[in-house]
Amino acid sequence: MIHLQIPRLLLDSKKPGNADESFLVFVNDDEITSFHEGASDYGYRYLDIPIVNGDSKIEIIGTTVIPEFANISNLIFVLAIGLVTIFTVVSKTRMNLKLPL
Repeated sequence: MIHLQIPRLLLDSKKPGNADESFLVFVNDDEITSFHEGASDYGYRYLDIPIVNGDSKIEIIGTTVIPEFANISNLIFVLAIGLVTIFTVVSKTRMNLKLPL
């Protein structure tokens, strides 16, 4: 048996209306329904998944997942906006001052 404490901020499964919904659990690419979900709280979901010797792959599928690179993509977006702003200001300043390029 594998006991998991899954942070809701990382992975969750919700129905419309924000009610908890069961995860889909696959062991070695076969869906299992024999897992047990313990009493969840506001921060975590608790799963007990039966495994046997030789099981090598466990997949848990929910409805909400936080992208692995969310912070990096936000940073890249902010940097791109900053660069466009800098280039715009520099080119407008050069045009107003009539400086040679």
